[in-house]
Amino acid sequence: MKRSFIFTLFSLILLLASPAYSGGVAMMAGASGGAAAALTCQPYITITAGTASTGQGLGYDSNSFQAGQGLFLPASGTVKVCRVDVYPVKAGDPSTIEYYAQVWQHNATPTTALDSLVTNGTTPSHTHYVADATAMSFTWTSPNFPEMTAGTYYAILIRRCDAAACSDTTTDSTNYISLQRILATSVAGYQMNWKSNKAFYLGSTSYENRMVIYTMQ
Repeated sequence: MKRSFIFTLFSLILLLASPAYSGGVAMMAGASGGAAAALTCQPYITITAGTASTGQGLGYDSNSFQAGQGLFLPASGTVKVCRVDVYPVKAGDPSTIEYYAQVWQHNATPTTALDSLVTNGTTPSHTHYVADATAMSFTWTSPNFPEMTAGTYYAILIRRCDAAACSDTTTDSTNYISLQRILATSVAGYQMNWKSNKAFYLGSTSYENRMVIYTMQ
């Protein structure tokens, strides 16, 4: 009996001194240090350096209905967009209008028209105008992250909506916003405007949208 007690006590001392025992909790083998870090929403592309100017308005009429960065190509792999910041300049008072961000696949030639709304982004992110040159932030949450894959062209655009389905084509030539742009060609694509029927309207290859694109990293 005494020998059994001594053996049990000795075994307990060894357990307490073991690296597998930490903070009073016995650790299972492989339970520490092996878990992958959780992904967070971080800047992926930042287009803010340089002098900003004002581009074409959006929601102004059925031609200049939506605007954003067209012909965008991810650098590699597949990325999940979690947030987009753009910088507006107002005309009139657009503070009560809801603006939505969407990610579309679109054609490179011959018209750069919008092709199809990215599946995981069918629930658009929306926000309101706050002040000139102040970021309008559009965010997505899981599982609605729009995904972009290298080798495919995308349009990251902003449009106005007066309905949750974001399917209306309401316009207002008095109260609207324009997106700021930067004279630069640092990333793939350039600033574009599209019509309400998704056809290409206009764009300038010398300008990119002043914006920050965030992805899960």
